[in-house]
Amino acid sequence: EAWNLLGSCTGTITPTLSPTRVPLPIWEKGGCPEEYSAGTVYQAGDHVSAYGSRVFECRPFPNNGYCGQYSPEDDVNGDMGWLTIGGCSGTISPTGAPTTSTPTVSPSIAPRPLWEKEGCPEEYGSGVLYSPGDYVSLYEKLVFQCKPHPNSGYCSQFSPADLEYGTWGWTMTGGCTGTISPTGAPTTLKPTNSPTVTDYSSCSAPAYDSSATYVEGSLVQAGGFIYECKPFPYTAWCNNPGYMPGTAAGSSAWTRVGSC
Repeated sequence: EAWNLLGSCTGTITPTLSPTRVPLPIWEKGGCPEEYSAGTVYQAGDHVSAYGSRVFECRPFPNNGYCGQYSPEDDVNGDMGWLTIGGCSGTISPTGAPTTSTPTVSPSIAPRPLWEKEGCPEEYGSGVLYSPGDYVSLYEKLVFQCKPHPNSGYCSQFSPADLEYGTWGWTMTGGCTGTISPTGAPTTLKPTNSPTVTDYSSCSAPAYDSSATYVEGSLVQAGGFIYECKPFPYTAWCNNPGYMPGTAAGSSAWTRVGSC
């Protein structure tokens, strides 16, 4: 048997009352915004109309990416990007003619301070070994300074123009114009005893050895150049193989003083 007897009855079931439809609230601007247009790029907070009298608002990030893909009338995907906010009728009333007022003084933009030497230093050069405190310029108007150790190791690796890594090694210090003015002619003085000039041409300095112990002033040769271990607080890095002379990081510990 397919049916079960549940009981008996008389008359008919009383019909229920028709449901009362609650109208959508009229949105704040009254008139209807422009209708949704396929292919238009919509931003979060944009308003459109659909179904002739309903107003929709593009949802905030990240759902706003769906606003240009799906119409509010899309029964399956429309609510992924659009939110119903009210009803509307007619069009948005045009605003009145603007009242002409006395123009205010345009705000002045503070110029970038000029760096201390006023002219522009040399442009950043790829492959150049930079040390803490070195200055370079970019775009012939911006001045950058190589940061102190340990960030100085990045100065030779990344240009100040590198949007991702440039700030690792460089700090913008100001603006510049032109070139650094040449210094005046030196005043001729009575000759003094000639200063002692260290001659490194004999290449008597030992080759750099990662297992050796170096102190301030130690001399080594590497890659055809003579390097001197920097004074405290950089001396400790002279004994770190990661700061071998001749490398980008090595400029933080060693100073190139000659060639051989």
